[in-house]
This record gives sequence, C-alpha cells and structure tokens, in this order.
Amino acid sequence: MLILDSTASNGSTFLIRVTFADESCNPVVPDSILWTLTDSDDEIVNLREDVEVTTPEASIVIVLQGDDIALSGTGREIRTLTVNAEYTSSTYGSGLPLVESASFYVE
Repeated sequence: MLILDSTASNGSTFLIRVTFADESCNPVVPDSILWTLTDSDDEIVNLREDVEVTTPEASIVIVLQGDDIALSGTGREIRTLTVNAEYTSSTYGSGLPLVESASFYVE
C-alpha cells in the first residue's frame, strides 16, 4: 500500500492519477478497471465500491469529491483507494491482475 503525500480537504475535490504498466514496466491499457474507496475501519465510503471505469486507458484520473472526502467526525481521517484491473499480455495471456492501494489523509 502507498501513502500519498497529498492531503484532501474536507468536502473538496481530490484527484488521484493511476498509471498502469505490464510485466515489463511498459504502459498498458487494462481490459477492465474497478476502484473502491474505504475508511480506516475498511468501511465503504459514499457507496464507492467496485466503481467501473468505463473507458480504460493506460493513465486515468479518479475524481473524489463531496461525500467521498467528507469528515465523519472531528480531526484527521484516512481514506484508502484500491484499484483492481485486469490486462492482457502478449507473453502471459489474458486476465492478469493489477491491484494497488493508496491511502491519504482528509483534514
């Protein structure tokens, strides 16, 4: 899991760029991309579970806003964005998983 250096502002807009690479570290366009947003208790935030990216590209920007990054209490909170993708390799076949998580703070 990655910890992002950026901090999201409560109720604002927060952009996360995700870039995909194959087994040789070359850019790859996934066959499918889903993402999920959770809090520090692994609870789904704002119904953001298995959100489908309808037009996969080698680099995408996930836009979080409003209730995605709204504080549920006082103080700093953590969110985790998990991206699940599958791609096809000319060497190793199809359905190869790419899974990564990144956490960031909301203030």
